[in-house]
Formats: sequence, structure tokens, C-alpha cells
Amino acid sequence: MNKKIRLVIFFACIICFFAAAPYIVMYSIGYRIDLQRWKIVSTGGIYIRSFPSANEVTIDSKKTVKPGLFDSAVFVQDLLPGQHTVTVRKIGYFDYQKTLEVTGKQAEKIEDILLIKKDIPFSEIAQKADYLSLSDDGNRFFYAVFKPASIEANIISRNSEKHTMTVLLPAEIANITDLIWSGDSNKLLMKSQGKYYLLNPFEQKPKALPLPYLSSAKQISFDPRNSDDFFYVINKNLYSSKKSVPIIKNVASYYFADGGIVWLSYDSNIYNSDFSGKLISTLFEKPYSVNTANSYKLATSQENISLQENQKLFFLNKTTKLFEDFYSPIAKTSVSPDGKKLLYYNENEISYLTTKDGPAEKVLLARLQEKIIDCYWLNNDYLIFNTQNSIVISEIDPRGHINMHTLPQTLIAGGKEFSTKGAKIAFNRNDGKIYMLSGNTLIASEKITQ
Repeated sequence: MNKKIRLVIFFACIICFFAAAPYIVMYSIGYRIDLQRWKIVSTGGIYIRSFPSANEVTIDSKKTVKPGLFDSAVFVQDLLPGQHTVTVRKIGYFDYQKTLEVTGKQAEKIEDILLIKKDIPFSEIAQKADYLSLSDDGNRFFYAVFKPASIEANIISRNSEKHTMTVLLPAEIANITDLIWSGDSNKLLMKSQGKYYLLNPFEQKPKALPLPYLSSAKQISFDPRNSDDFFYVINKNLYSSKKSVPIIKNVASYYFADGGIVWLSYDSNIYNSDFSGKLISTLFEKPYSVNTANSYKLATSQENISLQENQKLFFLNKTTKLFEDFYSPIAKTSVSPDGKKLLYYNENEISYLTTKDGPAEKVLLARLQEKIIDCYWLNNDYLIFNTQNSIVISEIDPRGHINMHTLPQTLIAGGKEFSTKGAKIAFNRNDGKIYMLSGNTLIASEKITQ
């Protein structure tokens, strides 16, 4: 090779280097050429984490990645701005699919994907049961069998599967229409035929103590500090079971917060008191005009306060310090485990309110033809609800389409078939299991949440 040729090659290499260098630098800092729009754009990424860990994650049906052996997450980089479809797969589970809008120099996150088994294993808990209730702390569950002359009540501890206590209740308790647990799940208030009974099932000889004065009471709840005391409202006055005189007068609704009682007064103010009823402060002056003929329920999700008046839901605007008409008709509300979201639903719609990224935002999750019976938080990102004919597990992430999976209409437990149609459900976030009363048989799923 002569000198002239070597010089040509040398200068050609220099030209190629200077021509390629900008692109190499651009590539290294996350820029690409978008061939569809013929422009230079900055790339973004998608972070995906699932429970249980996926077998593979596919982006746009083209790029497939797998989580590491000890990691349930993947991070896909160098994606052009625009919509990208993520598909998360695991053998034996429903696929999870979500379309996300990726922007330059940003990472979209789907951090809490819950993969649902196509066939969730169930086991039989009790062959005969007519009523089911889980304690608020998830440590115990209660089921009862209605008999001609009595009710046989059973309480089973989650921490000791062999611990079962049976209590024969008075014959006049023909059924149970409501059950209120103490905060430590050691005591119960049962409602039957309009009457309340106090039950301490862990006494040596447990019995149901009738509380006739509660027949006209409203908003009954145990003292969160002490299961020997409970609060209730009669004739607009808030009482403690330890005192015969009211501790707070003129109460429309109340809840426990920050070591005290927050209550809406019929003078239209919201106050904060200690547990003895001693006034600490006025939280809001006349945020709402209270009507003595209506029923009210205050609720809170973190620092946000909602008010239910009959079948209307109102939300407190912290700027105007007024309750604003929010949703109607409302059946029930429930606060997410982290306190950041408020679930509300009626017979045909399920929605929630979140203030995670700024002002309060309404998110409609489902509008159904079938009647919605009950709805529970599985965790902060998933719900389980049952209709007249089915049981559905749903995410709450509204980006793209909402992933919903319906349980099979026939479940197998202990070699027997059980129908989900008309079944009553409860979910225990403590052990991650679905409890279901199918007909008169109580069954429970395996752990489905983290």
C-alpha cells in the first residue's frame, strides 16, 4: 500500500469519525433520530415491577426482557417518545397489558402490578356457615350458623389456625344484620332484630350481653385506645359507654383522628376534641349547612375530608373551606390502606378520589349493568368486588385500559365445586386471602397479594 492510499484512508477515517462523533455523543446521552418524523428526539424509559415476578416483559410486541433471578423489576430504556404497549406475562397467570405515553428524559412507572392466577386455589374452612365477618386488623374472622333456637358463633384466629372458639348465643338472636369489631379484635357488637349485644368471646364462659339502650343509637364504634369502651350517638348527642351523660352535644357525625374526636356539629362547624369531649379547636367554620332531618357521615383520607349526606357525597375544598357537591347517588365509601385514596361506589359504578399528584381527581373505574354488592381494597392499587353473578379483581391505574379479571364462576375447594354467583366475599389484607361464603360453605383462597 503506497503512501497516497494510506493518506486517503487516514483522511477518510477522520471524516467518518467527525461525521459519526455527534451521533455517538447524542446516542450516549439518550437522543435518537425518529425516522417517522425525521427529527432528533430525547428518549425515555418504562420501569415495570410485578408480584409475583413475571417470566417476561414485552414492549410493543418487539422488545422482550426478563427480570433477574432475584429481582421482580425491569427497566426498559431508549424508547422513542409516544405510546408504548407493555405486556407482562407469567405462566399460569393472566397477562397484564398497559399502554403508556413515554416522554423524553422521563421514566414511566408501573410499580405495583399484581398478577392474578387463572385458577386461584381455594380451601374449605367450614362446611356450614350463614354469616361471615373479618376483623378490622385482619387477625380474626367470625362466622355463624343460624339454628332454630340459637346461633352458633365461631371465631378463628389467623395466628393460630387450630384456635376455634364456639359460643352459643341467646335464642332471641335469630340472625345477625351487623357486626362491629373492637380495634384489637377481642370484642364484638352484634346487631340482631334491631337490638345490640356485646360479646367477649375470649372470656372463660363467653356470653352475649344485651344492650337495649343501643336500639336507637347511630354511628357506633369502639374506642380505638380501649376495647372496654365504645361511642355512639343518640338524639344528636355523643355518648361513651362509660358515662351516662353526653360527652359532646349537637353531633351530626364524628370520626377518630390524631388521638381525639373530629366532629361535625349541627351548628355547621367542624371541631376537634379529646376523647373526654373537651374542645381543642375549631377546624372549619361553617363549611356546610347541616340539616337536622338528614343523616351524615364524615370520613378522611390523609388530610382530605369527605362528607356523606344521605346518598350525596361532598368533598372539602381546602381553599374555599367549603364542602362541594361531588357525587350522587353514593352507597358506600372506603379509604385505601395508605390513606391516600377514597373509594366510593353505588349499585352500578365504582370510582375513587385521589390527591396523589395535586388537586383532587375523580377516577371512574367501572360502570356495570349488574348490581354491585360489595367492594374492598386488596392493597393500595387493586380492588376486589362482587356483583350479582361474578367476582372481579381490578387495578385502579386509569392509564391505557384498566386490567380486570373475573374469577371462574365455579371454584374447586377440597374436591368440591362452589359457585361464585351470589357469593358473599371479604378480603383480609393481613393474610392476603379472599374469604367467600358460597351457599352455606365458607372457603378461602391462597395468599394472592404481597
